[in-house]
Amino acid sequence: MPSTMSTEPATKTVKIRGQKFVIRELTIGEYDDLEKKATTKRPNPVNEEGPDIEVTDRSKLLRLMVLKYVIDPHLTLATLAELPMRVALGLNDVVNTMHFPEEKDAKAEIEEVDDEEDAPKGEG
Repeated sequence: MPSTMSTEPATKTVKIRGQKFVIRELTIGEYDDLEKKATTKRPNPVNEEGPDIEVTDRSKLLRLMVLKYVIDPHLTLATLAELPMRVALGLNDVVNTMHFPEEKDAKAEIEEVDDEEDAPKGEG
């Protein structure tokens, strides 16, 4: 049976204060790469002799995600820094909604399967 699962990341177009933005969800690999860029090792604050701990700067991670999610217009750290605060916060909200979907239309399409109907038939 051929797979009907889409492997293409979802895209959506939003308008924030009159500016259109085309946004594409990340793949797991893209997210992992961004998380590594936002993570540093630091000395263990509880046990100085213990192993270093990894700390992820969530603000940096979100900025990197916005830069990667927004595909049109192309944003850089410099152009992102020049955006009005409410536009940047609007982009943050859209990125967070696509990454952590809370609304029904943003969630992955999940089809319920009747276990009895699709269960393997036993010999007998």
